[in-house]
Amino acid sequence: MQTVLYYVMAPIRALFYAPSRMLSAPRRLMGLALPARVGILAAIFLLLLTITAYVGFFLSNDRTHWYEWTRPGRVLGILTLVALTPVVLYHTLRLWLEGDASRFPEIDRAWQEGIATLESHGIDVREYPLFLILGPSDERMCDRLMGATGYECTVNGEPRGARPLRFYADERGVYLFCAGLGCLG
Repeated sequence: MQTVLYYVMAPIRALFYAPSRMLSAPRRLMGLALPARVGILAAIFLLLLTITAYVGFFLSNDRTHWYEWTRPGRVLGILTLVALTPVVLYHTLRLWLEGDASRFPEIDRAWQEGIATLESHGIDVREYPLFLILGPSDERMCDRLMGATGYECTVNGEPRGARPLRFYADERGVYLFCAGLGCLG
């Protein structure tokens, strides 16, 4: 009995749940990636534009023969454009927003770690002079060279380990050692 009642009430439930589904659709749409949102909105726009054009054609009094707009080739062409434009837009935006892949990911990681360390010590690399030191072959040589200056550094040889970049910083500036890079390392 309960199953029969469930199926009998299904249209009424659907009628009452429809507004809540329509109101929650924008929230679900916002959960998608930007290229997907743009593709979906472009598809909706193109579909509405096509429907409006056809309705406008059929409702106008001074129109050409109906066959001009309903030829199979023209309808197929319009439907193909309406279907393919959002797909191409999605893939183009996705590739554009991905950006370029780095040729030197280990340098990028060391840079990001160093900048994060500087920021954790309250140092903004844009507000201090940046000194670039080329030539040290390893972290020991970087430490000895910086130790020879006699500076008391708040950031002292970060990131640690065998990294291509090492950051030192004090109130005078940020010292960036490029260890083992290029022809000098």
